[in-house]
Amino acid sequence: MNPVIFDFSDYKDYLRKKIASLPRKGRGELGRVASHLRMHPTRISQVLKGSVHLTLEQASSLCTHFGFSPLESDYFLLLVQIARAGTKDLEIQLIRQQQQIRERAKQLVHRLPREKILTDEQKAVFYSSWYYSGIRLATSLETCQTIEELADHFHLSRNKVRGVVDFLLQTGLCIEANGKLKIGPLTTHLEHESPLALRHHGNWRLKGWSRHETLGEGELAYTCPVSIREKDLHVIKEMLTKLIEHFLAKVTDSDPPDTLACLNIDWFKV
Repeated sequence: MNPVIFDFSDYKDYLRKKIASLPRKGRGELGRVASHLRMHPTRISQVLKGSVHLTLEQASSLCTHFGFSPLESDYFLLLVQIARAGTKDLEIQLIRQQQQIRERAKQLVHRLPREKILTDEQKAVFYSSWYYSGIRLATSLETCQTIEELADHFHLSRNKVRGVVDFLLQTGLCIEANGKLKIGPLTTHLEHESPLALRHHGNWRLKGWSRHETLGEGELAYTCPVSIREKDLHVIKEMLTKLIEHFLAKVTDSDPPDTLACLNIDWFKV
């Protein structure tokens, strides 16, 4: 839940500050908004300057573009209705609804989940795709602590990222403070025999495979089928196990983090 939007009573003021807060100070955002709404950029500028209003249909589409949660969408649409109200009586009724949503938002924002174990249903969701764990880890970076920053980093839609973030907040895998996302106190772990382990490995191996053609300095892909004495399989497994131990120790010491990476290691008989 993003508490920032509920501090605004003017949807145009919110949009101006929202765009200005985006990466690169929102450069190019007006064009993306116009394209999403199928409007001319000049028309969007007129909306922001106050000479015209969004329609409710346009406002609803904009909620999808920015990846608003259901409650944020309700609040934004209400702000548009208040701005378009034709009578004082209607405006008063809408402002009353606005206050009710603000109160609901306050309750949700401060109701942070406590330590708990993920249910089987929650594990099924979390391990359904790489981007659940990827987005969770990314919130440890100072450059990936808002919906917009995460969407830009992973090249995912804001709506998709909003859905993932809502799940992470609800389960305690992430927390939100002062409008910024952070990794939560809850950790995840899959037992080797878990049926979800295969999906988890597969998700990240497919992600690694998609990067092979664009690997840069500091990255590595290595595949080496070999013929070997079977007794040496266990020797090499032990070598790899020790490597993983050193790897985890180095990761723990690498604080604060400033980038994301993934280690995939396979060692098996063919």
